[in-house]
Amino acid sequence: MLYSRFEISFVFIFLLLIGLDLFSYFVNAELSSCISYDSSKREITIECGAANLTEIDNHLKDSSILHKETQDGIWMLNAGLVVSQDATLYINSSDVSCLRMEVPGVDALEDGENANGLLVFGSLKIDSVKITSWNQSTNDYDKNPGNRDLSENRVEKGSPRPFISVESDAVGTTDITNSELAYLGYEGGVTGACGWYYLLRWAWKYNKK
Repeated sequence: MLYSRFEISFVFIFLLLIGLDLFSYFVNAELSSCISYDSSKREITIECGAANLTEIDNHLKDSSILHKETQDGIWMLNAGLVVSQDATLYINSSDVSCLRMEVPGVDALEDGENANGLLVFGSLKIDSVKITSWNQSTNDYDKNPGNRDLSENRVEKGSPRPFISVESDAVGTTDITNSELAYLGYEGGVTGACGWYYLLRWAWKYNKK
């Protein structure tokens, strides 16, 4: 039995579309298995692979944790975010113009690690975006980081604000280019055996070419 060129082309395109759908399904399934959320800690973890905010949002489907506020790429993050050693997080202009990291509630006052921080143990790639803290009650950046004056042995604790911290045992690289990071980190008033310990994690405020 002979088939026309049209019929052969149709079958080929049909099989190609099925193959693409299957490929997309398995890729999404693999990515979903790498993203988790711990409600008790209010913490998102990327365990493996590479992800951006859109992919995390598509997996979590919870606007109280992460959502895109405007079509021009302003995002709100209201949780901590951990990038594990085998993972990479991309925050760039492909889907983000500005990431607002929401200032946590009173539960973070006694625990700086619960200040909706971004902890990097793997790799972080930030390019052509703005990242700031954000206070929903004032609809503005959080501007109370606190202060420390060692000459007078005076410490003024700030309100817990989101921060970016590349951990000492991180195995990947963190690259920040053409971006602005501002109003992040705070004075936690922490001391230790080796002297004052700053829980003021500003990371990089500006890195523009």
